[in-house]
Amino acid sequence: MHFLEAQPMAALHLHLRRELPGLPREHVFFHGSHYGLSFIDVGQNWKGQDDKGKSRLSFISSNYGALNAVSKEGAKNLLLKDGVWSTNGGAICAEGNLTLENTMLKHNFENGLPKAFTLLNPAGATIIGNVELKN
Repeated sequence: MHFLEAQPMAALHLHLRRELPGLPREHVFFHGSHYGLSFIDVGQNWKGQDDKGKSRLSFISSNYGALNAVSKEGAKNLLLKDGVWSTNGGAICAEGNLTLENTMLKHNFENGLPKAFTLLNPAGATIIGNVELKN
């Protein structure tokens, strides 16, 4: 007899004002992530009348134990670390207004070159408090 095993996971849900083009319908896994991160655009799969033309991203961390010992601010900083993308890279790619407040973006890359975030036109960034970019 086999028993189903369960493990606690942490989740973060982002409700966006518009749809992000080109996102797959399946789960996307960040291979090599320290926290076992993955996400899915649930807006593509569960369309309600409020979901039309909007992305609803659900991020899951299957290895969040290390985050339990840090504050919410500390956890946010850890999750903006080690982002790697071939294009539009770093930890964040924004096509709208991006606000960074008391945050550290560390060891993020685009196509092998150090880069913290990308702003696509028309986009703007607001920096509040202490924002550190480190590589």
